Amino acid sequence: MRRVLSLPLALTCLLCAAVALEAQIPLVTIVPSGGTYDVGTQVAVTIEYCSSNGYFDGPPGVEYNGFDYAGMGSYVPGYRPECVDFGTWTGTVTIAEGQNTLHSWIMAGAYGDMTAVYASTPSTPPPADPPVVTPDAEPMAVSPTVGAVQRFEIQNPGTDARSFTLTTICSGSVSECTVQSSIYLLANQTGYVVVTYDVAGALNAAGSVQLTATDASSGVYDTGSLSVKVAPAGPVIERGLCLTIVAGGNAAYECGDLRIVHALPSVRTLGQTRTPTLMYSSQHAHPFPLVHSDVTFASWETRPDSVIATVRINGQQMDRRGWAGGQWPAGQTVTRRVAAGFDASALSTDLYAYQLEIGKKTGGTYVAMRTESGTLPIVNRASSPFGAGWWLAGFEKLQFPAGGGILWIGGATSKRERSDRNRSIWRPRWTGPIAFSTTPAPRSTAAY
Repeated sequence: MRRVLSLPLALTCLLCAAVALEAQIPLVTIVPSGGTYDVGTQVAVTIEYCSSNGYFDGPPGVEYNGFDYAGMGSYVPGYRPECVDFGTWTGTVTIAEGQNTLHSWIMAGAYGDMTAVYASTPSTPPPADPPVVTPDAEPMAVSPTVGAVQRFEIQNPGTDARSFTLTTICSGSVSECTVQSSIYLLANQTGYVVVTYDVAGALNAAGSVQLTATDASSGVYDTGSLSVKVAPAGPVIERGLCLTIVAGGNAAYECGDLRIVHALPSVRTLGQTRTPTLMYSSQHAHPFPLVHSDVTFASWETRPDSVIATVRINGQQMDRRGWAGGQWPAGQTVTRRVAAGFDASALSTDLYAYQLEIGKKTGGTYVAMRTESGTLPIVNRASSPFGAGWWLAGFEKLQFPAGGGILWIGGATSKRERSDRNRSIWRPRWTGPIAFSTTPAPRSTAAY
């Protein structure tokens, strides 16, 4: 007799077969099954294997990021009531940048596996190295002045070229701080900027100058500074106040220069006797001007190994000389006058822009303390028609330099600068012989 199954019964049998087949697949469980971690994190992993139908055919397989990883952990057989065969693999994985894949499998008459994915935290680039600005908290004693100058050094320690925004702040006895708006530096390059400021106040009044360089891209910054105290103001000595030593009947040493007066035969004109006089100056025969500056170290300032003065004419270095820092004894406020001079025989009579930089050096590090500037009148009479260095007393000249102003050159080894731009009317307010005057920068004097 032939037996025919109904359709519902056939579907039920097929479902039973599918369940039986699923029951034969071993179960693989990875803990943790995923997550996001920082690069380099060591993640402890446990993998469990459970077969509900039969024993495992062999040890499990483990791969991490495509590489065999089974030997990097330990597999231990175990027991679980609901499993015919059971085991555990334990180990650690190191999170690399990007997506990390842990895959494990086992055979127990059928193939069972599981894959866990671990992502890395999006990496952020390391912060940019801040610039280095020096000097930083450098003590400085500065006499009251307008337009004092301090040079700051800015270093870009990074591996890329960067632009830095510059800002300056002054306080206390210091005011009117100005600096250029920015500086562009290549990788590992060092640049220099100049901060101009004014100093005013009572002796030892405190103030500060701050310069901040900020990376225009990342915003990292560094600040350098000066701690300023008001120093005594040095006098400006005119030539007429120089020490004069008689050197014969008609000769004298004045400001270190030889001066000679030689009377010519007298003549009588318009009923009056006049005696023309020739005057000689060794400074005019071979110009060698000196530019002085008063350098003060307060009692609380550390003395450098040396103090260095550099004089420049129109930006060209003409002289550089130094003095031992021990000439400013420690523990007391001391002012010393220093001078830098140069051979100006190649320069013609004119007004010259000069800069006098005062710096200090300790070890191998040089720091510019300040830069003073002004105009330097030079009189060169090496080719005088009366002879080198000689001139006729009373024979005066006016010279109009290209940069403006008026240079009056007297016949008695004198000169005076006037900075008026209006040259149509000029009325000197002095009478009698003028020894010397000019307009040097504060704290500095010039002798000729």
